[in-house]
Amino acid sequence: MKIFDAHSHIYQKNDILTLKNILKENHDYRLVISATDENSWLDIKNIATDNKNIFPQFGIHPWFVESRPPLWDIKLKNILKENERFSIGESGLDKTNKYKSSFDIQKKVFIKQLCMAKKMNRPITIHAVKCWGELVEIIKKQEKIRGIIHSFSGSLEIANELIKAGLLLSFSISILNNISPKTVNLIKEIPINNIVIESDYITSKKATSILDTLPNKMELLIEQIALIKNMELSTVERILFNNCSELMG
Repeated sequence: MKIFDAHSHIYQKNDILTLKNILKENHDYRLVISATDENSWLDIKNIATDNKNIFPQFGIHPWFVESRPPLWDIKLKNILKENERFSIGESGLDKTNKYKSSFDIQKKVFIKQLCMAKKMNRPITIHAVKCWGELVEIIKKQEKIRGIIHSFSGSLEIANELIKAGLLLSFSISILNNISPKTVNLIKEIPINNIVIESDYITSKKATSILDTLPNKMELLIEQIALIKNMELSTVERILFNNCSELMG
């Protein structure tokens, strides 16, 4: 099955070895690997150097805005200049209690990355939690944006606003555990051409990697979406793969 994982975090050595085996066995498996802070930028660049099925992203996650280094934006811009396949992520906003105190800084850092993505014509992956109103307000001030809202959990109204702005909405394999009526309705109502899928796999420091279970889980997610939308599995597989391929290049 052709799979394009729109969002993951894979840095650890044991996971990288497993990933290389997955890509060797399945030439139609592609994935985006997103950074969270400057410490992961070099790791991701090294991972992606020798494999065209890996699409690396570099950015500052909202959880880490307060520890961002001096001149981070200049460093980020210089990395993006190295390769046209490099894009921005994971960026965004998070207004949960743990991160609420840094929200003003988050907005400044996010807007700077958003403007950089537009100016350099690169896709951006956006994290958004409990901040849909603020996010839409910022997005509306921009012209068409190329990017993804990862693990989308907003309302259908918010979904429509983000789609109008040019963004794709991503659903994670986490919904397979206990899919809510709200998520079922979102998948049913959002046009298939505006959906991508993701593992949101976070790299593990454990000796044994569970990364090798991902292809099967991603296939199950594609099957779930086909079932909800009452569409042919092969059609859903092709469209989801193409949606992410066209965005990432």
